[in-house]
Amino acid sequence: MSNGSFYEQTNTHFRKAFGISLEDAGISEAVLLRDFHDLCPRDAATEAGYAYDLDRIDLGWR
Repeated sequence: MSNGSFYEQTNTHFRKAFGISLEDAGISEAVLLRDFHDLCPRDAATEAGYAYDLDRIDLGWR
């Protein structure tokens, strides 16, 4: 995925995994870049969600 900014790409993955946007979760672009800049957008989305203690919606019930 090479289109869009890191924040936009991460937000796309975040919405699929957690059902809300980064903005709705209170994760600003500055925080995302500060804390997760070394990860790919998919991994950054996952780690950001876990850091904010969110449950994934794309895995179903466990």
